[in-house]
Amino acid sequence: MAIKFYCTFPALFYSRPAITPPADWVEVETGPGSITLPENQEYGFRIHNIDDQGLKHLVAEINEVTPLTYINLSENRKITKAGLVFLKGFSDLVYLNLSSCGLTNDGMAHLQDFRHLTTLDLSYCNRLTGPALKYLRQLPNLTALNLQGCIKITQGDVSRFKKRGLVIKF
Repeated sequence: MAIKFYCTFPALFYSRPAITPPADWVEVETGPGSITLPENQEYGFRIHNIDDQGLKHLVAEINEVTPLTYINLSENRKITKAGLVFLKGFSDLVYLNLSSCGLTNDGMAHLQDFRHLTTLDLSYCNRLTGPALKYLRQLPNLTALNLQGCIKITQGDVSRFKKRGLVIKF
């Protein structure tokens, strides 16, 4: 049965077959409005111009979309650590793009629960410093981390964080 819900936000929704190796993401629907996602897929979304409270309401609208494995919140500078709390219910998350968001070190603690996360983009999160990386050590499946443009993170911070199988763009 297809997944149907109503979305009040201008979000783009994606799907792809749950196969290995993963297929490319395909744009399926655009909000706002009534959204229908094909069955037996994995899902994701992308949204612009949203803040923490908007993210809270969007998450409430899509909380039954499972498995949600892809979230792109890039360039939403009004998303802070408070907004990351609302993502905790998406335990199947594999890809998370938070580039150019208003995140600080303590916000990274909210990412520790994403045990399936393989790709994390924190590029141009200019408030992050080296200690933020300690929280990411708890992500056992992380294989790709983008820290480009994180001007307060040093090469030394990155060197201390490296672990087997992790590719870091810096």
